[in-house]
Amino acid sequence: MDPAHDYSAYLAAVLSLSMLVNLESIHFLNALWLVLHMRAINGITGKSLTLFDILALLGLTVFLSLNDENSIYLLLFVFAMILIRQTRAKTKVASIAGFLAFLLFTIQSTLMDALSLSQIDYSNLFNLLMIVVPCLSLIPLWFLSRIKTEDDKGNRVAQSQVFASQLLYIVAVLLFFFFSDMTFSDQVIYLSANIGVVLHFLILKSKIK
Repeated sequence: MDPAHDYSAYLAAVLSLSMLVNLESIHFLNALWLVLHMRAINGITGKSLTLFDILALLGLTVFLSLNDENSIYLLLFVFAMILIRQTRAKTKVASIAGFLAFLLFTIQSTLMDALSLSQIDYSNLFNLLMIVVPCLSLIPLWFLSRIKTEDDKGNRVAQSQVFASQLLYIVAVLLFFFFSDMTFSDQVIYLSANIGVVLHFLILKSKIK
């Protein structure tokens, strides 16, 4: 979420651990899936995307969509491929993979009825936070993406790549919330990551002043 600052992750971890009540209800593979897509977009590993990287992401996406009987993963993969096409290399491979995923999304969501809106209690404060916080965090995330960030090889990472990965995170969290069976523990982790980044951003701004 904030590759230029380690303390954002520390804040997020403290917030998560302080509110988690059931570790067994966490969908760790879903979180890993999202992290892998973000790293593919922002390029902070310092490595060029390969055909294997994109095919591996597509394979994991198809597995999760079939295992959870939810085509939202495929739609998010398509969005990720669009972002990669706009910000990184391998545009032809990303275009083909995105097209294949969109076909699978269309088939699965229509013929297999694998896309349905979750029942959400909008009177619940935590549910409202799951909607409002990610949306409002786009503003500080845009400023954070402009801070100089280096990859694992010491090269400057493009602002567009960093913000694109942050945008994927926001969209993914919102779509997971509206179209998947997120547990409370899942919601705590995703929301804590968001809040941790925003809090650290506000701390940085206060120090500058």
